[in-house]
Amino acid sequence: MRTRCWGVAVVAAWALACGGTPDRRVTEAPPDAGRSDAGTSAGPDAGTGLDGDADAGTSDAGSSGAGTSDAGISDAGASDAGAFDAGTSDAGASDAGTTDAGTPDAGTSDAGTSPGLDAGTLDGGTDDSGDDAGTPGGGEDADCEGLMPGALPTPASARLAGSQEGSGDGYFCLDGTSDGEGSVVLGSQNEMQPHDTQLHFFSSAGAALGAYVSAGYAPIPQLSGYVGLEIYGGNYEHDVLALAPDGSVRRRWGDERRAGSAAEDPFGGMIVWSAQTFSATGDLQSFDANGNLRWSVSLTLQNFFESIGVDREGNILLLSRHGSLDLTDGLDGQWVSHDGVPVGGDFAAVRIGDFRPSEFTLFPRVGSGLFLRKIGVNGAEWIRAFPALQGGGEAVPSWLAARAAETFHLIRGGRAYGFLPPPNQSATPCAQRIDLVTQSGHACGAVELPISNDTCTTGSVSIGYDGTVLQRLPSDASSCSAGGECSCDWRWWSKILG
Repeated sequence: MRTRCWGVAVVAAWALACGGTPDRRVTEAPPDAGRSDAGTSAGPDAGTGLDGDADAGTSDAGSSGAGTSDAGISDAGASDAGAFDAGTSDAGASDAGTTDAGTPDAGTSDAGTSPGLDAGTLDGGTDDSGDDAGTPGGGEDADCEGLMPGALPTPASARLAGSQEGSGDGYFCLDGTSDGEGSVVLGSQNEMQPHDTQLHFFSSAGAALGAYVSAGYAPIPQLSGYVGLEIYGGNYEHDVLALAPDGSVRRRWGDERRAGSAAEDPFGGMIVWSAQTFSATGDLQSFDANGNLRWSVSLTLQNFFESIGVDREGNILLLSRHGSLDLTDGLDGQWVSHDGVPVGGDFAAVRIGDFRPSEFTLFPRVGSGLFLRKIGVNGAEWIRAFPALQGGGEAVPSWLAARAAETFHLIRGGRAYGFLPPPNQSATPCAQRIDLVTQSGHACGAVELPISNDTCTTGSVSIGYDGTVLQRLPSDASSCSAGGECSCDWRWWSKILG
């Protein structure tokens, strides 16, 4: 069983390059809490419609409805999220067959520490990769206060059955994430037809809660449960799908016959760009945490859509290709307010000589604004910073450029960065770490995640909505059968960076 990330583009999910998911602090607010429903709002009717079909009824999983504002600020991670297909850029999920909403076995779970695994340790911060100092980062910056967790608890763990390597099944282990209640979702995706995604849901302690099978779905965690785009068909059509913490369907809405790309909304829910493939005109839509439509506006971009991001203040940035489809040499940008109102005009976001094939992902910065990351033929790099609602962009800080192989998620109420190690690295001893870094780039220390004293090829590390740290473990003799069938194994530490 190989490791795979939740993709980042329309299929995008938890973060590019196995980035993981955000740690968020979202509180529900009264309906219409200070935010207008801009544009041509087309909220669902008041029916019940929770039977898993494309009914437009409201969700029974909470009081949110069309025009309802889920107030609060999330500790956001990678912005471009939806259903996924690793290796593509905002182009949709993999070519999929029909969606099976059945309930497979929820998988087995072994709460506690996996055999032979170290439970994790803390590094007080002798590493400093920031460009603002040359001094050790262990507490010398006041912004470091409160970032490091205490002694790590014994992790919970779970194992899901895998597939035969080389058999054509093509299942890949995916990153894990968690919602605000501490429930955890783990899974695998089939690269072969019908490209199904197997999702399994667990409590924070590791008890199996339920499961869901989708043609292509990357859950965006919420205060309670998950929302995202369920992708199906060769043209990447999508529905909006909201799931409860146990994987049961709260609401399915839409039946959109066009491609979609979603980004996490720090105030709860998600922002979606929906358009025909290779069209510059589409609909920008806001959905709450239960999948109800808040507002929808029609926009025409400078050219074909490329990426979407939402910063910590709810400002939306749409990136489109500059030039023709085959002669693209960069990206243009358009800012949109959290109410769906365009701010300023199109602007030159970045010009790139080596453009294709590339993936572009927007990550929210501490405070406001976004960073842009590119993965191309020459590897990954952070290429541009975008101050909120300003035309143009600026160079990324050197401390971020130096971490080209890493992605991050905001932690501790969104006031710092948790830098995640890249997966598929040969490590001796077998171990990983999360570096905790301030807004100015000062390294405060690290959460060490040792696995064994042996050599291994590492899996992914991610951070959930509530600050849960999830680690996908390497395959070893205990997880693989004599015939080569390997399981997916995870362990997690609940809320340690929340």
